[in-house]
Amino acid sequence: MSRFRALGALALAAFGCVACSDGSSPLTRTGASGTALTYAGVDGQQQSLSLPARGEAAAQRTSAGAPISVNLRVTPGQDAVTFELIANNGGEKRHELRFANGQEVDFVVRDERGRDVWTWSDGRLFTQPMRTHLLEQHESRDYEVTWQDSLPRGTFTAIARFRSENHPATAQVVFVLP
Repeated sequence: MSRFRALGALALAAFGCVACSDGSSPLTRTGASGTALTYAGVDGQQQSLSLPARGEAAAQRTSAGAPISVNLRVTPGQDAVTFELIANNGGEKRHELRFANGQEVDFVVRDERGRDVWTWSDGRLFTQPMRTHLLEQHESRDYEVTWQDSLPRGTFTAIARFRSENHPATAQVVFVLP
């Protein structure tokens, strides 16, 4: 079973199905409630998947030794899906974040076959000059976007990309639109 299918099974667990995985992608249950899972991502980096409330899914991406981590929360609604990405400086010193242009994040939704269904940045214009932001110790930056186009039904993967040139990060969450 591929890692994406395993992630799909995890997302379905939020809706009462049993989670499963293959031996190449070990899953570890954490937390008192048993609603958080830690696993090795596609590129071997540690990722966490938690199911904070029915209908919501979240993931955290942490690279070994990286001071910046990202958390992605997906909240499907009746007529829209909300995506929230939080970039957090968990370190003890401030970090300068460099961006090639005005686009700091991007969100993509893919269907079960891996086809892009929606991309937040499509049709948007961004400033061209390079930008920097200082992220103080234990400070975070929050980004929230909404997908309101005609929502298809099925199982999807949300991918959020934090586009910092010096601290790039990606998080993904599988979610279901019934």
